[in-house]
Amino acid sequence: MKGLICYGLAVALAATVYLPIEDWDEARRGINALAMHCRGDYLDYYFVDRPDTFNTKPPLFLWSVALSFKVFGPGVVALRLPSLLALAGFLVYVGHWMKQYYGRTLACMVLTVLVSVRGIIGYHVGTSGDTDMLFTCLLTVACLEHFSYLQGGRSLRLSVAIVAGWLAFLTKGVAVVLVVPGVLLATLLYPQLRRRISSRTMLVPTALLLFLAAAAVLLLHYMGRTTLLTAGYANLLEATFLRDGVQRLTDPGFERQPAPFFVFQALDIRFGPPIYVLYAALFLLPLRYGLRPLLARVRKDRLAVYAGGIAGSVLLLLHLSANKHNWYVAPALPFLAYLFVRAYRALVPERRWQWAGLGALLLFTAVQRAVEVVRADPHLIAIPPETRRQVRQARQVTVGVHTAQHVLFEVLLLSQDPCSVRLIDEPPGYDHGSPASNLWLTTE
Repeated sequence: MKGLICYGLAVALAATVYLPIEDWDEARRGINALAMHCRGDYLDYYFVDRPDTFNTKPPLFLWSVALSFKVFGPGVVALRLPSLLALAGFLVYVGHWMKQYYGRTLACMVLTVLVSVRGIIGYHVGTSGDTDMLFTCLLTVACLEHFSYLQGGRSLRLSVAIVAGWLAFLTKGVAVVLVVPGVLLATLLYPQLRRRISSRTMLVPTALLLFLAAAAVLLLHYMGRTTLLTAGYANLLEATFLRDGVQRLTDPGFERQPAPFFVFQALDIRFGPPIYVLYAALFLLPLRYGLRPLLARVRKDRLAVYAGGIAGSVLLLLHLSANKHNWYVAPALPFLAYLFVRAYRALVPERRWQWAGLGALLLFTAVQRAVEVVRADPHLIAIPPETRRQVRQARQVTVGVHTAQHVLFEVLLLSQDPCSVRLIDEPPGYDHGSPASNLWLTTE
């Protein structure tokens, strides 16, 4: 189990060091966090020296990146370090939790899947300076600790689940709602579990939930007051719920949308070969065991029902949402990994063949990742060497507002003083096609 965790972290570390910065979200998080670090203002978001009205996520991830910049200095690895640490915590927690409840063999199988799929160690999640890995880690802890409470009835487990869910909200806002219908449905299916949510053990966790909810509302109420007015929002609380919640869910014009079979495409990209084993199991297992006996077996496996409820909830709400990207399926993947292992072991009874298949999956994905890292350009963007030299030497750098965000983040990292970089509107006739054409350097 330790070997699988170390393998996953080694893969993620290689990607963290060698893969170029992603435009848009990752670069923007870096720019926001660097502005936060320069200004010492942890209540407002800035895009270099201008108010940022695009990022309306709660602040936990940006705070962690700003702290990383303060400790280690601004850089690509420092930007991605919070995600790398979240990935480490995620793998250790899931491995320990599965081992505690279902044994070492199943834990190792689940970890094998999780370190293989791109939805965990991949673009926008475990190898990226974006919110998704921290969010997935915290949400997984919240869901599994809630399940532990339902099974054992200890209020401490429920309190841990509430704190983890609260931190997940402070990372990615209303996206926590993705798992709520599945958690409720899987809980209400079992009478003995329904009694858990009405017992006296709920008193302390309920009080904790109300306190943390009030604290989150108060925090977001005071954030963004000086930067979000131009976007029509009074504060970050309003922007988080209206823009990041309602608008993303209902407004088809928010971003360009994918094809109607988004969920299947996303699972193909993010879960890879294991998803086809799950698809096959939906047809083959009823033929092997019979539909009614199979449903009886599934019902006895409470985690399978719980995992199916959460995965189904995430995927259904993403399908219904107006705004969606393939990395949004990440919160469902730990639970799909468990369902895959259960289905795979039922389809392939002999253990040696089970491990042979998982070993082939691990080898295949390892080769893919090695090729990706070898082919990657170690530089963030091909800014001409002469421009790089000028940026490093200039005391002040001025950049056009339409500069690509990954280029802008590199300019910030190359500058003698990132806090001295300024944005200006481009003059007529400037060349949008050249990343270096809209840099103005001064040596005041």
